[in-house]
Amino acid sequence: MLITKIHRNKALIPPDFDFGFYFKAIRMLLGLDHGTSTAKCVWVLYQTMHIIPKKERDLFLIEIMEPS
Repeated sequence: MLITKIHRNKALIPPDFDFGFYFKAIRMLLGLDHGTSTAKCVWVLYQTMHIIPKKERDLFLIEIMEPS
C-alpha cells in the first residue's frame, strides 16, 4: 500500500495525492456513527496524520473538529 510504504520510508504523502477524496471518505465513515467504522477511522488518522502535509492536515483537522 502507498501509505504503508510512505510511513516506512518516513516521508510525506506526495502533494499530488487526492486529499479531497481521502478526507471525504473519512468524513463519510465518521458520519455513519457506527462504532467499528468510527474506531477504525480514528485509528487510521492516528497512524497517518504525521505523514500528511501540514497544510492539508490543518485544514482537515479544523473541518472535522468544528461543531455541526
